[in-house]
Amino acid sequence: MEIERTDNGVVYFYVDEEYLKKYGLELKTFRYKRPFQTDIFDDLLDKAVKEYGVVFPEYAVPKSIRVRGNIVIFEVEEKSNIIQLENKYIEKEHIAREIWELFRTLPNETIYMGMMDEKKKRELLEKIRSEKGIEYIRKNFTD
Repeated sequence: MEIERTDNGVVYFYVDEEYLKKYGLELKTFRYKRPFQTDIFDDLLDKAVKEYGVVFPEYAVPKSIRVRGNIVIFEVEEKSNIIQLENKYIEKEHIAREIWELFRTLPNETIYMGMMDEKKKRELLEKIRSEKGIEYIRKNFTD
């Protein structure tokens, strides 16, 4: 496991198969975007804090999780020093984007869409996961 801290406030964690095994995880968990226990992520954040003095937002989540060869790469943004003014639009937009990201990363079988047949569910999930899906999320989840 290696940590890289960039000048633009992004921290990358490069996790190999041996490190994953400590947590009972495999590459295919991340390759197929399956749910996993967050204890590995919590430990990675703790190591970055101890090693580099990095400050993460209170509820830090990976900006992305990618698999390259036999390495899993967690990308996490540091806490910004920029103070943002709170307003309803920014808050709703942030919530919509987080919900959209959940739909884009979770497997179909873990998302309950109410009573509908599989074909209709698959079509709706494709619509939501598309680039225009954020509009669907805004209309149906944040209003």
